[in-house]
Order: sequence, then structure tokens, then C-alpha cells
Amino acid sequence: MPYQLIGNRGLFDQPEIRFLINFIQVVVDSQDSTSLFNYLQDPVFKIKPDLILNLLQKARLNRISLWETIIKHKHKKLSRPITLIKVAQKQLNSNSPSQIIFHLLTKLKFIKQFIKTDSVESQLKIKNINLFLRLIKRFEVDTNSPNLIDFVDYLHALQEAGENPAQAEIEDIDTIYLTTIHSAKGLEFPVVFMPSLIAGRFPAINRRDPIQFPDELVKESISKGDHHLQEERRLFYVGLTRARDYLFLTHALDYGGVRLRHPSGFLSETKIAVTQIKSSLQSSLLSDMPASSPKIIKTSKKLEFKYLSYSQIDTFKTCPLKYKYRYLLQVPSMPHHALSFGQSIHDTLRHFHAFELKGQKPLLKDLLFLYKQYFR
Repeated sequence: MPYQLIGNRGLFDQPEIRFLINFIQVVVDSQDSTSLFNYLQDPVFKIKPDLILNLLQKARLNRISLWETIIKHKHKKLSRPITLIKVAQKQLNSNSPSQIIFHLLTKLKFIKQFIKTDSVESQLKIKNINLFLRLIKRFEVDTNSPNLIDFVDYLHALQEAGENPAQAEIEDIDTIYLTTIHSAKGLEFPVVFMPSLIAGRFPAINRRDPIQFPDELVKESISKGDHHLQEERRLFYVGLTRARDYLFLTHALDYGGVRLRHPSGFLSETKIAVTQIKSSLQSSLLSDMPASSPKIIKTSKKLEFKYLSYSQIDTFKTCPLKYKYRYLLQVPSMPHHALSFGQSIHDTLRHFHAFELKGQKPLLKDLLFLYKQYFR
């Protein structure tokens, strides 16, 4: 069944974003064997793992980097990914980080693999790439003379600080929302499932912080009793009250391991009768086939346009598929020079005439100054 994670972090952990991060890290530092190894493993290159592992073994035996080993052996299968890195390295001082990333996406036709299948997973991957490109553009706007080396340092600083932006979400299709109770605060759903309600998971085992915060420094009055259990009970209550029509509280005896599991004590506090369900067939995890990518379910909801421009209408009349790629899937594309110049003129004149509306009389030098400020 199609689902998507909501209210969660983890953009940098997605495979398509990890691929881009590994690429730029190798471009900046070709001696980074870990990033190079992960970059070559991506399915887009169709390189057999045996080849990469053999080269890695040779690199360790000779005590040289993986990059030096690959350059030395000149294997045909590796010529394409290595050429992409070398081209990007030549562009380090002349092109912006977003241009280098976009060149990689274009040359590899990286987005094409996600357009082939009309699934939730594919749409989310495209949107994640868009989010990453927007992150790069924000960095370029805020930085004087932005380059890829500075962006990699910026990315490392974000990751060291524990920053990991939220993944993409799709709002206009019917999917199951998978979320944590913390992220669900303030939200409401017609149907809510709360699984794994067993002792040791909910309430979770109280793992104390390595450095305890002194009670004397707490401004609020500290209640008596088990603070951890009280907080878990409040969290359980938050989960219960997210449901508008139907609420399913589930637990199982066997989650793997030697011992059978006991239901959460919170379940008995609700005083709801437990209904036991026994499966007639227990499938083997070893024999199960991997699940196929879920298809998009069409909904009865009408697609609402909050904003409609001349460009959108013109694009749809020219080619509906092009409209879908640009405005619905938001496939990344380089901005057209005419659009960029038109935006510069538009912003300049808007600001210029704002002075006139206030009764001021701006001069030609003011107009030229604004033009210089807004020029893209």
C-alpha cells in the first residue's frame, strides 16, 4: 500500500541524496575512498560489486587510495563515473555547486529512472532532489563567490551539528502517513493505528542521559513518581487522541527472539477488551519476495490550483507531459536565460514604481542602481 513518511528528518540519508553527496565529496577530495566506494556502488552505473571490492583490496595491499588504484588500472566499466568526477573537478573554479550537480544529473539522465514508474516512491525521490538543489541555491545566495569546496564544508558543518532537513511530502495523492507520535502532535486523522504496544517498547525502557541535568536548576515544579513513565503515558494519550473516527491499538506475542512479549501496561489502563487474532498461515521471512513499488492510487479529490500563471497555461497547451514534469513532478531544470532576465526587469520596475507610489521622484541613477541589485 502506498505510504509516505511525514514530519520526519533524514533528507541527507536518502539514497538519491547520498549519491549526490558522495559525488561532490569525491570531486573535492579524490582521496576520500569511502565516498568513492559508495559513489561507484550506485545502481545507475551498473557496476558489479566484485569489481569494486577487488580494486579496494588492491588499494589496501598497496597502501594507496582507491582513486589511485582505479586510475592505475583504467578499467572500462569505471571510465564513465571517473570521467564525470574529472569533468566536475575542472569546473570547480568556474561553475557554481548547483551547476556542477545539475551537469551530473543531466549527463547521467539520473531523473529518468524515477520518471519511468509512476509511483509514490519515484515522486518522492524527485522532490528530494529538488529540496537538495534548493538547499544549494540558498547557500549560493548567502555566500560571496560560492564554490563546491565551500559547500562541502558547509554540508559537513550541518551534519556535525545534527542538522538533517525533512524529506519531501506529497499532499495531493491518497497515501498512508507513517509518522512518530512526537511528529503527530496537533494533527488529526480519520483512522489511526498504534502498533507494537508491548512492554519495553511502549513504555520504552528508561535510558538515562549520560549527563544528568541537576534537579536544582529546573524552574518548574517536579512531580513525584516515575517521571519517565508519566511522560510515556502522556505520549500514549497524544497518540490516542489523534484519531477522529477509528483507533486500532495492536500488539503481538512474537516479534522475533526467544521470549514472548507482554502487552503494554497502558492497554490495561484503557480498559478496552483485547481481541485475539490468529493467522491460519505463518509465512516465512526467507521465502517472502520483496514488495514491489506501490502504485499511486487516484483519489476523488479535485486538484486545486492555488496559483495559475500564463507560463503554466502556455506550457500545458504546448505539451501536457511537459507541464506534468515541470509543475507537478517538479523535475529539476536549468532556468532559461529569458526567464531570468525578465525576472530581473520585473523586480527592478516594481521597486522603482514603489517610490513613485509613495510620492517620491526617483532618478535614472536610482533605476540603474536597482537594476544592478536585482540583476540575476
